[in-house]
Amino acid sequence: MFIYLIKALMQTDEAAAVIVFVTLNTARSRIELVERLGRAKVKDKNLLKALNTLIERFNVCTRVRNEFNHCMYGIDDTGVMSHTQSFRIRDIDGLPALERPKPIDEGRIAHLLETIEEMKRINRELWDLVPRLHAHLAALG
Repeated sequence: MFIYLIKALMQTDEAAAVIVFVTLNTARSRIELVERLGRAKVKDKNLLKALNTLIERFNVCTRVRNEFNHCMYGIDDTGVMSHTQSFRIRDIDGLPALERPKPIDEGRIAHLLETIEEMKRINRELWDLVPRLHAHLAALG
């Protein structure tokens, strides 16, 4: 989706947007580019607010995605994944330590499924926003 936002905001073609997208090698850098381009180019405050709100919602979902993509999975005695162990280090009494393991329980799985549904909604809303961005930027000249 961010390729199409970049394409709209840069008022360029898909090939150029893809080149910019793959050149920026982190989701954070891609998001920052879209945010900065939005602030620089979008003059309609409601449209800019819609873009920024979708990015904020995306960032919330990304934290959940990152939590499950960038961790170690623990296995119980029966071979079932039982918990995740984050690679984040925190300070405990002046000493570095990994964060506490988090259980993979029904509540956590439900939260993950809710996040997936939210990502689907965000994706659809971003698809609705792209033509509005194109029209707005074209009208500005």
